[in-house]
Amino acid sequence: MTPGPDPMPTSTATALHPSFWRTSFEEHGGVVLAFLTSRVGRRDLAEDLLQETFVRAIRAEALEDLSKVRSYLLSIAHRLVLDPVRKQRPVLFSEISTDEPIEDVRDHAAPSPDDRAESGFVEQRLSTTVEALNEPLRAAFEAAVIEQRSYADIAAAPADLKPHAWRLAGVLKTESREFRGFIQWDLEECLSTDELDGETRDGDMSIEMGRIAAIEKNNRNGAWVELRDGRRLLLEDTNDVDHSTSGIFVEDERFGRVKVAWDEFERVDFEVSGRSGRGYDEYQALGALKGRVIDLDGAASSGTLVIDLDESRGWEILNGSLDDIEYNLPFAMIRSLEPTSRDRTIVGLRSGEELELEDGTDVSDDNDGVLVVTGDAENYIAWRDIERIELE
Repeated sequence: MTPGPDPMPTSTATALHPSFWRTSFEEHGGVVLAFLTSRVGRRDLAEDLLQETFVRAIRAEALEDLSKVRSYLLSIAHRLVLDPVRKQRPVLFSEISTDEPIEDVRDHAAPSPDDRAESGFVEQRLSTTVEALNEPLRAAFEAAVIEQRSYADIAAAPADLKPHAWRLAGVLKTESREFRGFIQWDLEECLSTDELDGETRDGDMSIEMGRIAAIEKNNRNGAWVELRDGRRLLLEDTNDVDHSTSGIFVEDERFGRVKVAWDEFERVDFEVSGRSGRGYDEYQALGALKGRVIDLDGAASSGTLVIDLDESRGWEILNGSLDDIEYNLPFAMIRSLEPTSRDRTIVGLRSGEELELEDGTDVSDDNDGVLVVTGDAENYIAWRDIERIELE
């Protein structure tokens, strides 16, 4: 009879069995090497560190669960690359006699008892901590820290993903204008599986948002809810359907995000779009704010701008209100600012539209002014002295 391969060990008592480490190297060596190469940037050094990873694993005898050998090896490799000045150079397999069994590797250049204890403790704790994470968190940790994948790659949804819910979207009408985009009702309900609560003649009712076609304000204390099956219900006396609601967010591509108060709200018609919004890599990298500031005397200062002494990037937000509607505008959408009084500013948008906003630090004389940076020179202009700000 031809002898079969050495059986794999099933407990830590046999963890140093040569077949275990040979199989572990074959199964996990490629992943560990890829991680090390991505971290140190050199294939030859990564191969040395791969050998040291296995040497340390064999010496430590700290692996308690053989089914978690990959996480154990990656935790050792991670600790190696975090230590920029190691106390000793790697011990390579090529320096060990091929006549001796693999389990005797631990006798060569053995670390001190203190080093061994510290190494085993840290590696085991890291391995245990990673394994204790739930599956999504563990996968994200390994992708970011171990595999060094970009956040854009990690955050991207699989192409074949079929979500069990969708984001609420539609057209919201106010007394003065309409907004279209993703909707967050009462600043909370934003998915089709979220519920709208209210009281009817027949008692309390909770309705999934995905079943609702429209909501129309009846008065301060209630709203008509139109269902997709054609029914129309009057719901009252909860903060989902009366004046005590926290407001309604709409992500309108023209204005960033707006918050509509109940007094201004009239009606929303929901759409079943199935969309979830832009992906991580669809957002532009927005740089510093640049432009010029013209003061009341007509003098202009150009350069990099720090508005209100704290907003300096295109993704930062300007806040202001108009007709019980709060506007939260990314500076990337703004082409100009023109103070008109102590508490009002005309905000010119790149779309060509203008909004005269009030009730916010960014658009009133509570604004701390603008710092214009040109090379090594800085020029401060107080808000009360500004005629107009023009953004590039």
